Amino acid sequence: MNVSGSIDLEKYPIHQLDSTAGFELVDRFRSELETNGALIMAGFLRQSVVEECVAQLSPIIEKESFVHNREHNIYFDDHLDNVAVDASALARMHTTSLTVCGDQIASSMLWDLYQWQPMIDFIAAIVGKDRLYPMDDPLAGLNIKSFRDGDVTNWHFDRSEFTITLLLQQPISGGVFQIRQNLRSDGNPNYSGVEKLLEGKDQKVRSVHLEPGTLTVFKGKHSAHRVSPVSGSRKRIVAVFSYFDSPGVRFSDEDRIQFYGRSQVIN
Repeated sequence: MNVSGSIDLEKYPIHQLDSTAGFELVDRFRSELETNGALIMAGFLRQSVVEECVAQLSPIIEKESFVHNREHNIYFDDHLDNVAVDASALARMHTTSLTVCGDQIASSMLWDLYQWQPMIDFIAAIVGKDRLYPMDDPLAGLNIKSFRDGDVTNWHFDRSEFTITLLLQQPISGGVFQIRQNLRSDGNPNYSGVEKLLEGKDQKVRSVHLEPGTLTVFKGKHSAHRVSPVSGSRKRIVAVFSYFDSPGVRFSDEDRIQFYGRSQVIN
C-alpha cells in the first residue's frame, strides 16, 4: 500500500514542509499543541485505508496479541523520593488492554508510515525538534493497542516527552481520550494536583471524542492522560508511534517482558 496515498495530503501536506502550505501547517500546529497540550488531526488517514488496516489487524489482535493487565500508580513507579507509600498521589489503579508489537505487523502500511521520512520530519517540526528517529526496537517502536469491553488505560504520565497515536476504530461507547494538560513539570511534581485529579476533583480535565483516522500528538510526559473504560462488543483500536531525538533507543529486556510478555523478536 502506498504510504503517501493513504494520507489526506491536501488537508495535511506533510510531504511539502518547505512550501508555503507546509510552513503554515507547522506554525498552526505548533501553536495548537502549545495551547491545548494535544494536537488533534481528524481525517489524517483516509477512511478506506482505515478500514483496510482494521481488516488486517483484527485477526492478529484476536489470535496473537499480548494481554497487558497490571496494577500501577500514575507514575508506573512504586518508589518515589519523599513520597509516602500510602500517599493519595500513589493510589493504585488497574489497566487492561491488548497489544500487538511492530514485529508482528512489519509488512503493513502502518509500519511503512512509522518509518516514512516525511512523517518523521513532520512530527519533529511540530514538536520543535531538529530531528527525530524511529526506535531501534522492532517491538516497541510501533504498537497496536486494542481495548475490549471493560478494558481501560488508566491515568498515567509517559516516559517520553510527546506521544503520537492514530485511531483506527472506536468502540460503541466509552474509550474516550482524556487529558489534563501540564499537571506537572520537570521542576514541580505537583503531588497535590495529582491527588486532586485522582479524586475526580480536577476541573481542567479535557475529554476528546475522536473519529477513526485521527492522528493525535500530545505531551504525555507532563500531562496526565487516560482512555476511559470501553463498553460494547466493538473494540477500540489505536496505533502508537514512538520517536526519539537520538538514534538507537531500545527497551531493555525487562521492559519488553513487562509490556509485551516477551523479549525476543518474532522472525
